Amino acid sequence: MKNKIYLFGIISLAVIISLLTIGCPGEETKPEEIPPITSVTVSPPTGSVTKGANRYFYAKVERTDDDPDQSVTWSIDEAGKDPGTTIAADGLITVAAAEPLVSLTVRATSTVDTTKSGTATVKVTEYVFGGFNDKPLSTTSEQVTRPNNGYDVEQWYQNKKGTISMTLGKGGIFKCSWSGIDNVLFRSGKKFNEKETHSEIGDISVEYNATSFSVTGTGYLSVYGWITKGSPDALIEYYIVDSYGNYNPGSGGTNRGTVTIDGGTYTIYEKSRINQPSIQGTKTFKQYLSVRTTKRTSGTISVSQHFRAWADKGLVSTSNGKLYEAALKVEGYQSSGSAEIRKNILSINGVPIDK
Repeated sequence: MKNKIYLFGIISLAVIISLLTIGCPGEETKPEEIPPITSVTVSPPTGSVTKGANRYFYAKVERTDDDPDQSVTWSIDEAGKDPGTTIAADGLITVAAAEPLVSLTVRATSTVDTTKSGTATVKVTEYVFGGFNDKPLSTTSEQVTRPNNGYDVEQWYQNKKGTISMTLGKGGIFKCSWSGIDNVLFRSGKKFNEKETHSEIGDISVEYNATSFSVTGTGYLSVYGWITKGSPDALIEYYIVDSYGNYNPGSGGTNRGTVTIDGGTYTIYEKSRINQPSIQGTKTFKQYLSVRTTKRTSGTISVSQHFRAWADKGLVSTSNGKLYEAALKVEGYQSSGSAEIRKNILSINGVPIDK
């Protein structure tokens, strides 16, 4: 009797589960409706790239809800472009040195709905070296700052020790030399008001060409600056280093991993500086560094991409801190050397700052 009751119970349970699975007569299980893609926007909408250089474009996919798939495919519309002009899967366009067209159209197409796409216009420019001035900056003071064709220039040598020279040229270019110094910084870029984050300012990039960079001892070729008022790090000195002498500036720091930007691999470091010179006097502060694993002396440094990469590695103060400066810099520390920067174009949202 017990066995019959047990068997009856099992059969009844199976029937209930079957009914629940099948559902009530007349009801159909409807597939989840995905809201349609409404648009794809490419930013910046226009941007200039000199021949032989590169820059990033960004796509934003929108639909009627707040969580669309952001994946896109990138392409260039013009069939008559140089074969060396390409755009990568991450939106990095590289313009060939021999590109015959003066304008290009980059397109981002939604992978969810290929009928939806957005475009941006690329103005192809050709850089012409304009030469240097005849007279170098004064060395009577430890620090010299001045404007130059829309750029903010600074020359600083610690304790006025040694022999230095910095000569400016058209736009942001300069040449410099040093020997017998403690520490020397030559930089040309843009100082900001410490009221905006880098994302509020816009997409920052630097196209440069150091036709010479020679250092005996410690020296760096980098994009450099400061970030203030961030949390948890209220003061940050940052470096994006493309080349250096016999000392890797990330040495002794915490390795935060690597990132690929502008076609090269950079190692990210975090360091602490205790009671050292800063834009706020002698302070204790953090350094964030990206150091290129393969040195180079020309190309594009997509500054904002490094800021985002640092935040992704946990260095979040680059996102909420206020930007003080972004500049191409040559630095020497207890060394001798020279450099000639024949191209230095700092752009915000694809527009050079001297335009």
